[in-house]
Amino acid sequence: MKAIHLIQKEPKLLPKPIAPGSQIYESGFWSLPIEQAKSLIGRSIYFHEKQLTTSFFGGVIKDCWVQQEGEWKDRVVFRFEASASHKGIRPQNPDGWNWVMNFDEDLVEMNYSEIESRVREAIKILIGRDAKLFSVEASEWALAHRLAVYLEQLIPGWNVDCEYNRQGHGQDSKTDDLGKNIRPDITIHHRGEPAIEDNLLLIEIKKREEKFDPEKVRKCTAPPTANRPFQYRFGLALSFYPEVCGYWFENGQPKPVA
Repeated sequence: MKAIHLIQKEPKLLPKPIAPGSQIYESGFWSLPIEQAKSLIGRSIYFHEKQLTTSFFGGVIKDCWVQQEGEWKDRVVFRFEASASHKGIRPQNPDGWNWVMNFDEDLVEMNYSEIESRVREAIKILIGRDAKLFSVEASEWALAHRLAVYLEQLIPGWNVDCEYNRQGHGQDSKTDDLGKNIRPDITIHHRGEPAIEDNLLLIEIKKREEKFDPEKVRKCTAPPTANRPFQYRFGLALSFYPEVCGYWFENGQPKPVA
């Protein structure tokens, strides 16, 4: 990952020098895993007013940390050295924006430990910020939507969709091994691309563990069949009651439980 591009237009959140006249600035407050943020130390950071505009400011990241209190608790703060050469720059991938974030190197080759870590972080955010959904036992669709919102922020370069029912380059309905139409709760993929490299993760959610069907998820990670011409690299059967429980699959096989 060579650089991070960020949309920053709120005056109160614009990068600020750590002292008058200093070229060392701080910028917050960003929603991404701290491990991912730390991997950017020594790399470039660019700030844009809009996705289609060039950067108005930027520099080289020197440090980062997680805000521990206040309104922006659990968000990442970057410290960077400002540089005039970081003005007027566009992202390498103009279509790679996820809300307010874009990375110059797409995380296409994401392995199991990386995707599992980001999903775990998204679940943590969901439980922390949307506790009301759990206290009122809101529907699985409500939980899936909010989880997808956080996954989109944490996994740049991918489309994160709820109940996406299309497959391949055309408009064919997504079907299972028996030819029945299916609508996965959450898919992380590149829309319209059938190759396994473009279909990263399928998630099926049930509120209660005893009601979900891991077999449905497992089959979607198995090699393609006549009725199911797609294969996801990873699958996750996820439930929240009585506690968070997830079963992971890859290549039609369960992953060992950590």
